[in-house]
Amino acid sequence: MPKLEYAAICRGYTVLVSYQDERGTENAERYLTDFLCTFSTETDIKASFYGGSFKFHLEVQSGVVFACGAIPEAGVRLPFLFLTELSKRFNLTSLPSRAYNAEEHEFDREFKFVIKDILDKFNSGNSGDPQQVIQGQLHSVESIMHQNIAKTLKRGAQLEDIVAQTEALENQSLTFRTHTVRVRRAMWLQNVRLWIIIGAIALVVIVLLGLWIDGKI
Repeated sequence: MPKLEYAAICRGYTVLVSYQDERGTENAERYLTDFLCTFSTETDIKASFYGGSFKFHLEVQSGVVFACGAIPEAGVRLPFLFLTELSKRFNLTSLPSRAYNAEEHEFDREFKFVIKDILDKFNSGNSGDPQQVIQGQLHSVESIMHQNIAKTLKRGAQLEDIVAQTEALENQSLTFRTHTVRVRRAMWLQNVRLWIIIGAIALVVIVLLGLWIDGKI
């Protein structure tokens, strides 16, 4: 979710123009108008209050209220920098001269897209605020670190698989070597038996041949 989700420009509790991020699940404007009904805008002032899950920040300039709804974690610096930029852009138009007689949401068609543009710029870290730039860089570094850790863990898992496969191959190799030794031993015993049989047959043939020569057979 963005840090700054909602912004509006009001006259008293009358909202002249507003924009809320489409991903928002709460109606921020309801909290803002309820608060402004009990809030004096006769004096230029800055203020903050909580409404629902939002922390609202206000800046009153000559009876015109510049407001934004942010997540509490956004702090104070970023929302008020946003309000400064919002009032600056608003005062560059012809709308301030019409603000005191305009009806509710009369400026939506002319200025709503400007609010969206400023919100998008601040939520993306392009506000020009050095602190936000540093925070953006830190988030980028953290993201890279998380990705590297994930890759390392994945590589570690792959190494564990390789080690397991290597151990399995070693066990298979040991089994094969043991089987080979047994086969060689069996073949050697078989060869020994064969030579014994051949030797016995040869001995019988020699004995019989000797007896035949002596005329005993």
